[in-house]
Amino acid sequence: MPGEYQRANGLERQDISTVMQEDEAGPASGNFGSPDALIWMHPFEQREKPATSAEERAAKAEKRRLEAEQAIRERKAADDAFRANFERLKAERLAREATNS
Repeated sequence: MPGEYQRANGLERQDISTVMQEDEAGPASGNFGSPDALIWMHPFEQREKPATSAEERAAKAEKRRLEAEQAIRERKAADDAFRANFERLKAERLAREATNS
């Protein structure tokens, strides 16, 4: 239990709160540390993306356009294949129904 641990080590409740508070010399000790510790990142973590040039942006736009056109062609081919299969199956079903009637 925390209370027993505190009493066993000779620390009273007010002693612990004093230890946990931040003093003028630096950040507070304990698990929480400085209030800013969780907010600020290390300078190495604050990397910014390098700026892209106009040529790079144009190349990306062209690549996206070509990929979109390719996707549209693939979708149209899939739709055409589906429609052809649908019509074939419909014709087979109608022929089967005509022979059974």
